[in-house]
Amino acid sequence: MRSLRALIITGATVALALPANADEWWLTADRTGSGMPEGERQPSPIVDPMGDASNTFGAGPPLTDIDTVTVTFDPVAEQLFFSLTFHTPIAPLSAGRPESLVGLLEFDIDQSAATGLPPIQNTFSPPFARLRTGVDVLVLLGDTTPALLDVFDVNLGLVGQVKATFGPMSVSGFIPFAWLRNDDGIVDFTTTIGTLAQPTDALEVVGFSVPEPGTITLLGLATMAVGRRRRR
Repeated sequence: MRSLRALIITGATVALALPANADEWWLTADRTGSGMPEGERQPSPIVDPMGDASNTFGAGPPLTDIDTVTVTFDPVAEQLFFSLTFHTPIAPLSAGRPESLVGLLEFDIDQSAATGLPPIQNTFSPPFARLRTGVDVLVLLGDTTPALLDVFDVNLGLVGQVKATFGPMSVSGFIPFAWLRNDDGIVDFTTTIGTLAQPTDALEVVGFSVPEPGTITLLGLATMAVGRRRRR
């Protein structure tokens, strides 16, 4: 497993070690779309079509297929929640199975394409959409250590490991704001996923995080309480 972790981290390092002029390249590159307006932003959760997984390198099944990607933030607990569900079975990378999940969940914490790096999925476009956003922090979705996912800052390198919850067709976890440069939790996001053999699916749009339902309720109750006091 150490060699596997080294392989994945090496891949991420190569991706993060793009030339210093990567942002300039991205701002001037000839970009192509895939049926969606470039950089279209939609609120979480993002629903991805069934059956759009690609046999990118011709490695064949399994073709891991994204269903939904949910990213919500809780300003009270100061953490970001993420969840990915799939149309197809997955397994943790540490399980060493053909359907074991590999991929990246990428965050643009300042909602600016002029900072950070282009999404990794742009390297595989086509067949995936080429998106305009600047990635500042990313999560390696393969648990190189069982149930732990590495979190990288493109400037700082490895900043921590998220404890992940894997289901037969899902993975989720919480990220402290401290690992997101103490951001407010409002982030843009995208993802590219697959197996060890090849990337198979990616979001066609850029999603943006929304407050957790529980937080919205608490804020609503607090607003009502303040309103009542003022009327008194």
